[in-house]
Amino acid sequence: MKKNTRIYCSQKLILSSKISLEKKQSHYIKNVMRLEEGNFLSLFNENDGEYNCQIVKITKDNIEIKILDKTKNITNNYKLSLAFCPPKKIKLDVLMQKATELGIKSFHPLISNRTINRDLNIQRLKKIIIETIEQSDQVKIPQIENPVKFNSFIDKISCDDNSLLFVGDINCSDELVFKDHFDSSKNLFILIGPEGDFDEEEMKAINNCKNAVKFSLGKSILRSETAAISAISIFNYLTRQI
Repeated sequence: MKKNTRIYCSQKLILSSKISLEKKQSHYIKNVMRLEEGNFLSLFNENDGEYNCQIVKITKDNIEIKILDKTKNITNNYKLSLAFCPPKKIKLDVLMQKATELGIKSFHPLISNRTINRDLNIQRLKKIIIETIEQSDQVKIPQIENPVKFNSFIDKISCDDNSLLFVGDINCSDELVFKDHFDSSKNLFILIGPEGDFDEEEMKAINNCKNAVKFSLGKSILRSETAAISAISIFNYLTRQI
């Protein structure tokens, strides 16, 4: 059975009510997806969940939708956030897409001494996140924070005993650290460095961070987007075994 087209809708979704979609979404539904009056689709957002809906009226610039029944509730299964030094644009897009598909809770861009991409278009990245959520059959939208300096982030983690930072280290042989230190009551982060890795002073700051735990991603030197995908995948696999 073919699944409904899924559309993120920031409007309040109320059972049995009717809403009018914004112009861009109406254009997408009518001219890209070629849906017609009477066709069904799914609307969702991070506050109300997901609903089965029906197109009741199509005009030149607007589509009216009736909300029929709820199909998915909001779940709080996401446990992991990604702190990362943004790579170049194409690599950044891949990182955002794949981390979102794998169920990341939030993104925390960091400006380190070797960070290449310091001028982020947050609205563009939010659009990538929403498009990925639409395609991956999820409901909860990961948050993306404004970039902060690396040292400020490390200092905050070090002072917060409710946070735990997992740091990939090629010299570490234990990938099971995730499982050993997993605590669902804490704010869990994976740290991904810049191209060329953190510099000497930044590595000292990581080593001195009392809430940082090192783990292995293998003996190969990974690109930042590959490291992020690998780390999140290891986390997802091991925490399911707990």
